[in-house]
Amino acid sequence: MTYGVSFSVKQCRNFGIDPRDTLAWLLEKGWRRFRLMSYWNEHEKQPGKYDFRALDAQIQQIRKADGVATLCLGARQPRWPENHWPNWAWKATKPERTAALLRYIEVVVKRYKNEACIVSYQLENEALFKNFGQRSEIDRKRLRAEFALVKKLDQKRPVIMSTSDPWGIPLRRPFPDIVGFSYYFTVWNTKVNRYTPLDILPFGTVFGRV
Repeated sequence: MTYGVSFSVKQCRNFGIDPRDTLAWLLEKGWRRFRLMSYWNEHEKQPGKYDFRALDAQIQQIRKADGVATLCLGARQPRWPENHWPNWAWKATKPERTAALLRYIEVVVKRYKNEACIVSYQLENEALFKNFGQRSEIDRKRLRAEFALVKKLDQKRPVIMSTSDPWGIPLRRPFPDIVGFSYYFTVWNTKVNRYTPLDILPFGTVFGRV
């Protein structure tokens, strides 16, 4: 079994630690398998103006250490607030927001598909789970369009999609190449912790082929 690290610049900020130093420390400790985030509101703060310097630096650090990474795509990616819409996109109409998201995904895939250390993509995190996070907007038709776009742009790399406990098992399209299952021991539900049927399992997220 291969273990890896989900690396988030936003979580580094929450802890008050430097992202570059933190990633260097993880590599120094021997970690070589990573999940990286392409947070939309980090890299396109204004429409059509992109700044990928932070993500470029992460990939460069991992490449130099002979590591590999799964690159997350889409609006919903790990860490709070779960949905990382730029404010300008969230204020737009839904059709405009959908078009902008597809453009952003295309920019990201084209930018990094020739990076050898990127071995797979994760499309949206727990894409069909609407009961957690801010600015949730579940749209299976849009999700299918995102999936088709990624597969068109890069036919070599597998696309992972994840579920949240029993929510979002891909019984309908799109059908990913790999399914990730997130197991939560307890879930915060308004005012109390709610125990899940999976709280006996002693691990977090596991990826497996279907």
